[in-house]
Amino acid sequence: MSMSSPVPSGMPSSTPVRKRRPGRWLAVVGLALWVIAGTMIGFGIARFDAGEFTDLVEDPASALNERIPSPGKQTVNLDSGKYWVFAMGDRLRPAGSDVASDTAARNFTPPQLTVRGPDGPVAVNDPNANVSIGGTNSDMVLLYEFRAERDGRYALTSDGGSARVTELGVGDTDELWDSAKQILGPVALIVVGGLIGVLGGILLLVAAILWITSRSGKDTGPSQAVDGTSPFG
Repeated sequence: MSMSSPVPSGMPSSTPVRKRRPGRWLAVVGLALWVIAGTMIGFGIARFDAGEFTDLVEDPASALNERIPSPGKQTVNLDSGKYWVFAMGDRLRPAGSDVASDTAARNFTPPQLTVRGPDGPVAVNDPNANVSIGGTNSDMVLLYEFRAERDGRYALTSDGGSARVTELGVGDTDELWDSAKQILGPVALIVVGGLIGVLGGILLLVAAILWITSRSGKDTGPSQAVDGTSPFG
């Protein structure tokens, strides 16, 4: 009966050793995050090409329901709901400001607004919100808000104020928020996608560092001791 020869002591085994790849899962996750980031950024950029979005960026006043002269008086038809009233004109906020402070934005004397509805005078309040928008044609600064209790005709009177305020714009708050979402949505997709892409890049960088240091250790490290008795005694 033949017997296989035993593997001599001190000789390497013929069983293959599976090599570990340090940082493999970090690389996989990093690549996945890059794919997600690219998809979000691409979708956000595609949204910029929408016609309605472009109109809002170039002319935010297109989202308003009514525009009345200032000073002046005009009767308009309004549905029930809450409305914001904006001052409109040139240089109503500092040039180059993205979000002007309340003091800086109102570098003008706002006109006085009175509203009269089907049931009599309507209360006009301070909206307690700082909203200023720079458009291609004119700037818009939020001044007042009022509530139309029911559908009907409302007389709006603008009196006094700086000459640079040429109009007052009236917009339904719900419709204005819907319009704002069309602008903020693509921007949020691009910003969040960029953050995810940065995170994916960091993970890929860490994975690359782990792989390089592992390879360097194999090339320069001391040779491993051989088990068993040396054949040279």
